[in-house]
Amino acid sequence: MGKNGKLKIEKDADGMTCHIDGETAKAAAVRDAIIRTMRAVDVKGDEVMPVLGEAVIEFLIVIAKACNVDELELIRGFGEGIYTAQVEFKKIKTADIMKKVELYNDHFQNFKVYGIPHAQMIIADPPYNLGKNAYASNPAWYKDGDNKNGESELAGKEFFDTDKDFRPAEFMHFCSQMLVKEPKTGVTDEELGAEKNDMAGSKRKSKAPCMVLFCAFEQLHYYIDLGRRYGFMHYIPLVFRKNFSAQVLKANMKIVGNCEYGLVLYKDKLPKFNNDGQMIFNCFDWVRDNETPKVHPTQKPVPLLERLIEIFTDEGDVVIDPCAGSGTTLLAAMNKMRRAYGFEIKKDFYKEATEKVLRVCQPKLF
Repeated sequence: MGKNGKLKIEKDADGMTCHIDGETAKAAAVRDAIIRTMRAVDVKGDEVMPVLGEAVIEFLIVIAKACNVDELELIRGFGEGIYTAQVEFKKIKTADIMKKVELYNDHFQNFKVYGIPHAQMIIADPPYNLGKNAYASNPAWYKDGDNKNGESELAGKEFFDTDKDFRPAEFMHFCSQMLVKEPKTGVTDEELGAEKNDMAGSKRKSKAPCMVLFCAFEQLHYYIDLGRRYGFMHYIPLVFRKNFSAQVLKANMKIVGNCEYGLVLYKDKLPKFNNDGQMIFNCFDWVRDNETPKVHPTQKPVPLLERLIEIFTDEGDVVIDPCAGSGTTLLAAMNKMRRAYGFEIKKDFYKEATEKVLRVCQPKLF
Protein backbone atom coordinates (compact mmCIF):
# COMPACT_ATOMS: atom_id res chain seq x y z
CA MET A 1 0.00 0.00 0.00
CA GLY A 2 1.70 3.20 -1.19
CA LYS A 3 5.41 3.50 -0.23
CA ASN A 4 4.99 2.14 3.25
CA GLY A 5 5.13 -1.59 2.50
CA LYS A 6 2.80 -4.49 1.94
CA LEU A 7 -0.73 -4.47 3.30
CA LYS A 8 -1.57 -7.63 5.24
CA ILE A 9 -5.09 -8.82 6.00
CA GLU A 10 -5.64 -11.19 8.91
CA LYS A 11 -8.70 -12.67 10.55
CA ASP A 12 -9.45 -11.86 14.17
CA ALA A 13 -12.40 -11.98 16.56
CA ASP A 14 -13.95 -8.97 14.84
CA GLY A 15 -13.58 -10.51 11.41
CA MET A 16 -10.65 -8.58 9.90
CA THR A 17 -7.65 -6.48 10.88
CA CYS A 18 -4.90 -4.86 8.80
CA HIS A 19 -1.31 -3.77 9.24
CA ILE A 20 1.54 -2.61 7.01
CA ASP A 21 5.02 -4.13 7.05
CA GLY A 22 7.75 -1.64 8.05
CA GLU A 23 5.37 1.26 8.55
CA THR A 24 6.59 4.49 10.11
CA ALA A 25 4.78 6.26 12.94
CA LYS A 26 3.38 8.75 10.40
CA ALA A 27 2.19 5.91 8.14
CA ALA A 28 0.68 4.17 11.16
CA ALA A 29 -1.39 7.25 11.92
CA VAL A 30 -2.65 7.34 8.35
CA ARG A 31 -3.35 3.61 8.44
CA ASP A 32 -5.33 3.89 11.67
CA ALA A 33 -7.48 6.64 10.20
CA ILE A 34 -8.11 4.58 7.08
CA ILE A 35 -9.03 1.44 9.02
CA ARG A 36 -11.57 3.36 11.09
CA THR A 37 -13.49 4.30 7.95
CA MET A 38 -12.76 1.33 5.68
CA ARG A 39 -15.71 -0.77 6.80
CA ALA A 40 -18.14 2.10 6.25
CA VAL A 41 -17.35 2.33 2.54
CA ASP A 42 -19.18 0.05 0.12
CA VAL A 43 -16.95 -0.74 -2.87
CA LYS A 44 -18.35 -2.74 -5.76
CA GLY A 45 -16.70 -3.94 -8.94
CA ASP A 46 -13.15 -5.04 -9.60
CA GLU A 47 -11.43 -1.70 -10.12
CA VAL A 48 -8.33 -1.16 -8.00
CA MET A 49 -9.08 2.55 -7.72
CA PRO A 50 -12.81 2.72 -6.90
CA VAL A 51 -14.87 5.87 -6.95
CA LEU A 52 -14.94 7.09 -3.38
CA GLY A 53 -17.62 9.27 -1.86
CA GLU A 54 -16.88 12.99 -1.63
CA ALA A 55 -17.13 12.95 2.16
CA VAL A 56 -14.58 10.14 2.39
CA ILE A 57 -12.18 11.89 0.02
CA GLU A 58 -12.47 15.15 1.98
CA PHE A 59 -11.73 13.24 5.16
CA LEU A 60 -8.65 11.66 3.58
CA ILE A 61 -7.37 15.05 2.42
CA VAL A 62 -7.59 16.34 5.99
CA ILE A 63 -5.71 13.27 7.24
CA ALA A 64 -3.08 13.65 4.52
CA LYS A 65 -2.42 17.28 5.42
CA ALA A 66 -2.24 16.48 9.13
CA CYS A 67 0.28 13.71 8.48
CA ASN A 68 2.17 15.61 5.77
CA VAL A 69 1.73 12.99 3.06
CA ASP A 70 0.72 13.29 -0.59
CA GLU A 71 -3.07 13.57 -0.88
CA LEU A 72 -3.43 11.68 -4.18
CA GLU A 73 -1.14 8.91 -3.02
CA LEU A 74 -3.17 8.51 0.15
CA ILE A 75 -6.49 8.42 -1.69
CA ARG A 76 -5.12 5.93 -4.24
CA GLY A 77 -3.71 3.81 -1.46
CA PHE A 78 -7.02 3.92 0.37
CA GLY A 79 -8.79 2.60 -2.71
CA GLU A 80 -6.23 -0.16 -3.14
CA GLY A 81 -6.54 -1.00 0.53
CA ILE A 82 -10.31 -1.32 0.39
CA TYR A 83 -10.16 -3.54 -2.66
CA THR A 84 -7.41 -5.74 -1.22
CA ALA A 85 -9.17 -6.00 2.12
CA GLN A 86 -12.48 -6.97 0.54
CA VAL A 87 -10.89 -9.60 -1.71
CA GLU A 88 -8.93 -11.15 1.15
CA PHE A 89 -11.89 -11.01 3.51
CA LYS A 90 -14.11 -12.67 0.90
CA LYS A 91 -11.51 -15.41 0.52
CA ILE A 92 -11.62 -16.03 4.25
CA LYS A 93 -15.43 -16.12 4.19
CA THR A 94 -15.42 -18.46 1.17
CA ALA A 95 -13.09 -20.88 2.96
CA ASP A 96 -15.38 -20.82 5.98
CA ILE A 97 -18.47 -21.41 3.85
CA MET A 98 -16.91 -24.33 1.98
CA LYS A 99 -16.25 -26.01 5.32
CA LYS A 100 -19.98 -25.81 5.99
CA VAL A 101 -21.20 -27.44 2.78
CA GLU A 102 -21.86 -31.16 3.05
CA LEU A 103 -23.37 -33.75 0.72
CA TYR A 104 -24.33 -37.03 2.37
CA ASN A 105 -24.72 -40.34 0.57
CA ASP A 106 -27.80 -41.16 2.60
CA HIS A 107 -31.58 -40.78 2.79
CA PHE A 108 -32.83 -37.47 4.15
CA GLN A 109 -34.77 -39.33 6.84
CA ASN A 110 -31.46 -40.06 8.54
CA PHE A 111 -30.71 -36.37 9.00
CA LYS A 112 -30.49 -36.59 12.80
CA VAL A 113 -27.29 -38.61 12.50
CA TYR A 114 -25.49 -35.63 10.97
CA GLY A 115 -26.64 -32.88 13.32
CA ILE A 116 -27.23 -30.37 10.52
CA PRO A 117 -28.73 -26.96 11.37
CA HIS A 118 -32.21 -25.87 10.42
CA ALA A 119 -32.57 -24.11 7.08
CA GLN A 120 -33.74 -20.70 5.98
CA MET A 121 -34.61 -22.31 2.66
CA ILE A 122 -35.15 -25.83 1.36
CA ILE A 123 -34.83 -26.43 -2.38
CA ALA A 124 -35.81 -29.80 -3.78
CA ASP A 125 -36.45 -31.51 -7.08
CA PRO A 126 -38.30 -34.62 -5.86
CA PRO A 127 -38.87 -37.54 -8.24
CA TYR A 128 -41.69 -37.00 -10.72
CA ASN A 129 -42.45 -40.74 -10.71
CA LEU A 130 -42.63 -40.90 -14.50
CA GLY A 131 -42.01 -44.63 -14.43
CA LYS A 132 -41.05 -46.30 -17.68
CA ASN A 133 -42.08 -43.23 -19.68
CA ALA A 134 -39.22 -41.11 -18.35
CA TYR A 135 -37.63 -40.77 -21.81
CA ALA A 136 -40.89 -40.60 -23.79
CA SER A 137 -40.80 -37.90 -26.51
CA ASN A 138 -37.06 -37.55 -25.88
CA PRO A 139 -34.58 -38.43 -28.66
CA ALA A 140 -32.66 -40.48 -26.10
CA TRP A 141 -35.36 -43.14 -26.55
CA TYR A 142 -33.62 -44.02 -29.83
CA LYS A 143 -30.02 -44.84 -30.64
CA ASP A 144 -28.14 -41.63 -31.43
CA GLY A 145 -31.48 -39.83 -31.19
CA ASP A 146 -32.70 -41.20 -34.54
CA ASN A 147 -35.72 -43.52 -34.70
CA LYS A 148 -34.27 -45.12 -37.82
CA ASN A 149 -31.60 -46.68 -35.61
CA GLY A 150 -34.07 -48.42 -33.34
CA GLU A 151 -34.63 -48.06 -29.63
CA SER A 152 -31.74 -47.34 -27.28
CA GLU A 153 -31.05 -48.93 -23.91
CA LEU A 154 -33.01 -46.09 -22.30
CA ALA A 155 -36.28 -46.96 -24.06
CA GLY A 156 -38.92 -47.97 -21.56
CA LYS A 157 -36.64 -47.19 -18.63
CA GLU A 158 -37.09 -45.09 -15.51
CA PHE A 159 -34.80 -42.17 -14.71
CA PHE A 160 -34.03 -43.73 -11.35
CA ASP A 161 -34.78 -47.14 -9.89
CA THR A 162 -35.44 -45.47 -6.53
CA ASP A 163 -38.35 -43.34 -7.78
CA LYS A 164 -40.94 -45.91 -6.78
CA ASP A 165 -39.63 -45.80 -3.20
CA PHE A 166 -40.07 -42.04 -2.81
CA ARG A 167 -42.70 -41.09 -0.23
CA PRO A 168 -43.96 -37.51 -0.71
CA ALA A 169 -45.49 -37.35 2.78
CA GLU A 170 -42.16 -38.29 4.40
CA PHE A 171 -40.45 -35.69 2.25
CA MET A 172 -42.91 -32.96 3.26
CA HIS A 173 -42.62 -33.92 6.93
CA PHE A 174 -38.83 -33.56 6.72
CA CYS A 175 -39.18 -30.11 5.15
CA SER A 176 -41.64 -28.93 7.79
CA GLN A 177 -39.27 -30.07 10.56
CA MET A 178 -36.00 -28.73 9.12
CA LEU A 179 -36.90 -25.12 8.38
CA VAL A 180 -36.00 -22.52 10.99
CA LYS A 181 -38.80 -21.43 13.27
CA GLU A 182 -40.89 -18.58 11.97
CA PRO A 183 -40.16 -15.27 13.74
CA LYS A 184 -42.92 -13.55 15.66
CA THR A 185 -42.50 -10.43 13.57
CA GLY A 186 -43.14 -10.30 9.86
CA VAL A 187 -45.92 -9.86 7.35
CA THR A 188 -48.71 -12.27 6.47
CA ASP A 189 -50.62 -12.37 3.18
CA GLU A 190 -53.68 -11.04 4.96
CA GLU A 191 -51.77 -8.09 6.44
CA LEU A 192 -50.20 -7.30 3.10
CA GLY A 193 -53.62 -7.28 1.46
CA ALA A 194 -54.86 -4.85 4.09
CA GLU A 195 -52.11 -2.34 3.26
CA LYS A 196 -53.03 0.58 1.04
CA ASN A 197 -50.66 -0.80 -1.56
CA ASP A 198 -47.99 -3.44 -1.89
CA MET A 199 -45.14 -0.95 -1.65
CA ALA A 200 -46.30 0.09 1.82
CA GLY A 201 -46.18 -3.51 2.96
CA SER A 202 -42.73 -3.95 1.47
CA LYS A 203 -41.26 -1.68 4.14
CA ARG A 204 -41.96 -4.36 6.74
CA LYS A 205 -39.36 -7.03 6.15
CA SER A 206 -39.80 -10.65 7.13
CA LYS A 207 -37.21 -13.28 8.03
CA ALA A 208 -39.52 -16.27 7.69
CA PRO A 209 -38.27 -19.43 5.92
CA CYS A 210 -39.67 -21.13 2.85
CA MET A 211 -39.22 -24.11 0.57
CA VAL A 212 -39.00 -24.19 -3.21
CA LEU A 213 -39.74 -27.40 -5.05
CA PHE A 214 -39.74 -28.34 -8.71
CA CYS A 215 -42.56 -30.59 -9.88
CA ALA A 216 -44.59 -31.62 -12.89
CA PHE A 217 -47.55 -29.43 -13.85
CA GLU A 218 -49.89 -32.29 -12.89
CA GLN A 219 -48.35 -32.39 -9.41
CA LEU A 220 -48.85 -28.73 -8.50
CA HIS A 221 -52.19 -29.12 -6.71
CA TYR A 222 -51.09 -32.38 -5.11
CA TYR A 223 -48.11 -30.67 -3.44
CA ILE A 224 -50.20 -27.62 -2.50
CA ASP A 225 -52.66 -29.88 -0.67
CA LEU A 226 -49.90 -32.02 0.83
CA GLY A 227 -48.07 -28.93 2.02
CA ARG A 228 -51.13 -27.69 3.88
CA ARG A 229 -51.26 -30.96 5.81
CA TYR A 230 -47.78 -30.14 7.12
CA GLY A 231 -48.33 -26.48 7.90
CA PHE A 232 -47.44 -24.85 4.57
CA MET A 233 -50.63 -22.84 4.25
CA HIS A 234 -49.52 -20.53 1.44
CA TYR A 235 -47.93 -20.94 -1.96
CA ILE A 236 -46.67 -19.07 -5.00
CA PRO A 237 -46.68 -20.98 -8.31
CA LEU A 238 -43.49 -20.80 -10.37
CA VAL A 239 -42.90 -21.25 -14.08
CA PHE A 240 -39.45 -21.82 -15.57
CA ARG A 241 -39.38 -20.98 -19.27
CA LYS A 242 -36.88 -22.67 -21.57
CA ASN A 243 -35.93 -21.70 -25.11
CA PHE A 244 -35.85 -25.37 -26.06
CA SER A 245 -37.91 -28.52 -25.52
CA ALA A 246 -37.05 -32.16 -24.89
CA GLN A 247 -40.24 -33.20 -26.71
CA VAL A 248 -38.53 -33.27 -30.07
CA LEU A 249 -40.37 -36.36 -31.29
CA LYS A 250 -43.72 -34.56 -31.01
CA ALA A 251 -42.61 -31.34 -32.69
CA ASN A 252 -44.41 -32.07 -35.98
CA MET A 253 -47.58 -33.28 -34.32
CA LYS A 254 -48.54 -30.84 -31.56
CA ILE A 255 -47.52 -27.86 -29.46
CA VAL A 256 -44.65 -29.01 -27.27
CA GLY A 257 -43.85 -28.06 -23.72
CA ASN A 258 -40.88 -25.82 -22.95
CA CYS A 259 -41.62 -25.06 -19.31
CA GLU A 260 -40.95 -26.61 -15.96
CA TYR A 261 -42.98 -25.81 -12.90
CA GLY A 262 -42.52 -25.33 -9.20
CA LEU A 263 -43.88 -23.90 -5.97
CA VAL A 264 -42.78 -21.61 -3.19
CA LEU A 265 -44.37 -23.01 -0.03
CA TYR A 266 -44.44 -21.15 3.27
CA LYS A 267 -46.35 -21.36 6.52
CA ASP A 268 -47.78 -18.13 7.94
CA LYS A 269 -45.39 -15.22 7.46
CA LEU A 270 -44.18 -14.13 4.05
CA PRO A 271 -40.67 -15.50 3.48
CA LYS A 272 -37.50 -13.44 3.52
CA PHE A 273 -37.44 -11.52 0.26
CA ASN A 274 -34.47 -9.79 -1.37
CA ASN A 275 -35.75 -7.98 -4.43
CA ASP A 276 -33.46 -4.91 -4.36
CA GLY A 277 -36.48 -2.71 -4.95
CA GLN A 278 -37.40 -4.48 -8.19
CA MET A 279 -40.57 -6.40 -9.03
CA ILE A 280 -39.89 -10.13 -9.38
CA PHE A 281 -42.22 -12.15 -11.59
CA ASN A 282 -43.12 -15.78 -10.96
CA CYS A 283 -41.98 -16.72 -14.48
CA PHE A 284 -38.21 -17.24 -14.66
CA ASP A 285 -36.02 -17.79 -17.69
CA TRP A 286 -34.33 -21.18 -17.65
CA VAL A 287 -30.74 -20.10 -18.20
CA ARG A 288 -28.61 -22.71 -19.95
CA ASP A 289 -25.70 -23.85 -17.80
CA ASN A 290 -22.72 -24.71 -19.97
CA GLU A 291 -20.13 -24.41 -17.20
CA THR A 292 -21.25 -27.02 -14.67
CA PRO A 293 -20.44 -30.67 -15.49
CA LYS A 294 -23.56 -32.58 -16.51
CA VAL A 295 -23.88 -35.61 -14.24
CA HIS A 296 -27.65 -36.08 -13.80
CA PRO A 297 -30.57 -36.47 -16.25
CA THR A 298 -32.75 -33.90 -14.44
CA GLN A 299 -29.96 -31.53 -13.38
CA LYS A 300 -31.07 -27.96 -12.69
CA PRO A 301 -28.93 -25.04 -13.95
CA VAL A 302 -26.77 -23.33 -11.35
CA PRO A 303 -27.63 -19.75 -12.47
CA LEU A 304 -31.34 -20.43 -11.88
CA LEU A 305 -30.69 -21.94 -8.45
CA GLU A 306 -28.44 -19.02 -7.55
CA ARG A 307 -31.22 -16.59 -8.40
CA LEU A 308 -33.74 -18.42 -6.22
CA ILE A 309 -31.26 -18.65 -3.35
CA GLU A 310 -30.36 -14.96 -3.41
CA ILE A 311 -34.06 -13.98 -3.42
CA PHE A 312 -35.00 -15.94 -0.31
CA THR A 313 -31.77 -16.04 1.75
CA ASP A 314 -28.87 -13.88 2.90
CA GLU A 315 -25.16 -14.65 3.01
CA GLY A 316 -24.43 -17.17 5.76
CA ASP A 317 -27.97 -18.61 5.78
CA VAL A 318 -28.50 -22.36 5.55
CA VAL A 319 -29.91 -24.07 2.43
CA ILE A 320 -30.89 -27.76 2.43
CA ASP A 321 -31.60 -30.02 -0.55
CA PRO A 322 -33.06 -33.39 0.55
CA CYS A 323 -32.96 -34.76 -3.02
CA ALA A 324 -29.59 -33.35 -4.04
CA GLY A 325 -28.95 -35.39 -7.21
CA SER A 326 -26.16 -33.60 -9.08
CA GLY A 327 -25.37 -31.30 -6.15
CA THR A 328 -26.03 -28.12 -8.14
CA THR A 329 -28.12 -26.65 -5.31
CA LEU A 330 -25.14 -26.95 -2.98
CA LEU A 331 -22.84 -25.47 -5.63
CA ALA A 332 -25.20 -22.52 -6.16
CA ALA A 333 -25.38 -21.97 -2.39
CA MET A 334 -21.57 -21.97 -2.12
CA ASN A 335 -21.29 -19.51 -4.99
CA LYS A 336 -23.66 -17.21 -3.11
CA MET A 337 -21.83 -17.63 0.22
CA ARG A 338 -24.55 -19.70 1.89
CA ARG A 339 -24.09 -22.79 4.01
CA ALA A 340 -25.61 -25.88 2.42
CA TYR A 341 -26.41 -29.50 3.19
CA GLY A 342 -27.77 -32.16 0.88
CA PHE A 343 -28.74 -35.82 0.73
CA GLU A 344 -28.34 -38.13 -2.26
CA ILE A 345 -29.19 -41.81 -1.89
CA LYS A 346 -27.68 -43.00 -5.20
CA LYS A 347 -23.97 -43.76 -4.84
CA ASP A 348 -23.11 -43.02 -8.47
CA PHE A 349 -24.74 -39.57 -8.40
CA TYR A 350 -23.16 -38.82 -5.03
CA LYS A 351 -19.74 -39.72 -6.42
CA GLU A 352 -20.17 -37.63 -9.56
CA ALA A 353 -21.50 -34.67 -7.57
CA THR A 354 -18.61 -34.65 -5.08
CA GLU A 355 -15.86 -35.31 -7.64
CA LYS A 356 -17.04 -33.09 -10.49
CA VAL A 357 -19.76 -30.60 -9.55
CA LEU A 358 -18.81 -29.42 -6.06
CA ARG A 359 -15.21 -28.80 -7.10
CA VAL A 360 -16.10 -25.91 -9.39
CA CYS A 361 -17.19 -23.45 -6.70
CA GLN A 362 -16.95 -19.90 -8.04
CA PRO A 363 -18.02 -17.49 -5.28
CA LYS A 364 -18.83 -13.97 -6.46
CA LEU A 365 -16.33 -11.68 -4.72
CA PHE A 366 -18.35 -8.57 -5.63
